Amino acid sequence: LWLYQKLDTIRDIDFYALHGGNVPSEWPKDIGDIANVKNIIVKNRFIKIKNNFLVWQHVLLKIILINPDVIILIDNVKLISNWFVFLYAKICFKKIIYYTHGTSNELDISNSLLGTVVEMFRSLFLSKSDMLIAYSERVKLKLIKLGISDQKIFIANNTLDIDEINQNKEKLNSQDNDKLKTHLQLNNKFVITFIGRLIIQKKVTVFIDVIRKLQENNEIAALVIGDGPQKEELIKYTKSTSVNNIYFLGKQEGIDLVSKLLLTDVVFLPAHAGLVIVESFTLGIPFITGNTYDHGPEIDYIRNGYNRSEERRVGKECRSRWSP
Repeated sequence: LWLYQKLDTIRDIDFYALHGGNVPSEWPKDIGDIANVKNIIVKNRFIKIKNNFLVWQHVLLKIILINPDVIILIDNVKLISNWFVFLYAKICFKKIIYYTHGTSNELDISNSLLGTVVEMFRSLFLSKSDMLIAYSERVKLKLIKLGISDQKIFIANNTLDIDEINQNKEKLNSQDNDKLKTHLQLNNKFVITFIGRLIIQKKVTVFIDVIRKLQENNEIAALVIGDGPQKEELIKYTKSTSVNNIYFLGKQEGIDLVSKLLLTDVVFLPAHAGLVIVESFTLGIPFITGNTYDHGPEIDYIRNGYNRSEERRVGKECRSRWSP
């Protein structure tokens, strides 16, 4: 979104944003509020391969008709339609820019023939692009290892509007916090919070199991903030494991999210951590996560010896559940 907002400040530029319309998102609405952005919704078609879904977006013909000078693509191997957009750009001498995490963790295809082929094409596309926007310095180093010149890599750290978070904090007072704590039955309890999409990659069942273990000897309550396809399954799992005082609050945003975070002692995401790191740190809340391969680039904001302490003693059962 920040990229669209920056481009909106440049005069004499026509900017088109093409999005798939099958997945609910706030982005099309937000982008629609930017004057110079022409927001176009396209159809998604999903192709299942084993445990993964590839996505074909009906964008190629629309891009040909727009006839742009520059094309910006998300580096997501699931979007196979982008492969053909790349070929169109090269054939027609269009500038091509990739916005990249520097990894291809979107698909569970590592150590497979499909994974090898996908990574080969992905590396080719990145190396032949005109410019790369990387999320962090670590991502830049990964790209350089692929043989990409650092001269065409631009770093744009992903973040949130921390001023807005702090403003929402100032709007809340201690009485508001006390009322909410009583309403959620959190008084005299240590509160651990999960924030994120309720999907397999987030390993929410690990979060629930940790809460259950901690509750054996401690007054622990847990908040699960977020929504997603696993929600009903996770609620059933919580009941089946007899975990007490764990509350599924659904998606929270703005001041509602801040109000819940102010009741939190620790934010814990077992895996796939991202911008929640920024939210936690902005409000001074400790953040715990696992040493897994699939974190977003925001994990770079946690630096050992500066704002991080690493604990390697993990039980055998937990280690097997936590592993990719």
